[in-house]
Amino acid sequence: MKEISLYHAELIMAPFSEHEAEHYGYDEELFSLDLVNPVQAEFAIGKWLVPHAANWSAGGRELRREASRICISQDMPFGNSWLPGIDDLCRVAGDLKEYSRNLAVFQRQVWERLFGERYSALPLEQYVLRVDKEFEFFPDSPNLWTVPIYSSWPPGFKGRELSAS
Repeated sequence: MKEISLYHAELIMAPFSEHEAEHYGYDEELFSLDLVNPVQAEFAIGKWLVPHAANWSAGGRELRREASRICISQDMPFGNSWLPGIDDLCRVAGDLKEYSRNLAVFQRQVWERLFGERYSALPLEQYVLRVDKEFEFFPDSPNLWTVPIYSSWPPGFKGRELSAS
């Protein structure tokens, strides 16, 4: 079984957090983009996510990859970061189907750029959800992990073979 934390997918999006963007002074540039536009999305991924990923350990990279695989398969965002264009359109139009479609396209674009491969789904049964804080907060430092604590999947998670749609 592969241990994952959904928080590891959220860590991928750290450069898109409002706090980090403001702290480093690129918030206006980031939040003026439209991530529905593939060219602008590629620009943002290359400018902020790729350099951030360069600091990951091999093990931390694998943990983030598998957590993001689960997020994509469950139609859930990698985290709570505001995604300009994607979230804006959802707020204005209120169309959750369009939001889900745009989110999926963007997250697969992130996946392909960061992990250098096309997204493919794996059965949820291959994974176990680990929730101890040391594992969640320090994916690149296994020496800091303590005794594993596991949890059930959140309500609504699909347990069947995860679709590649």
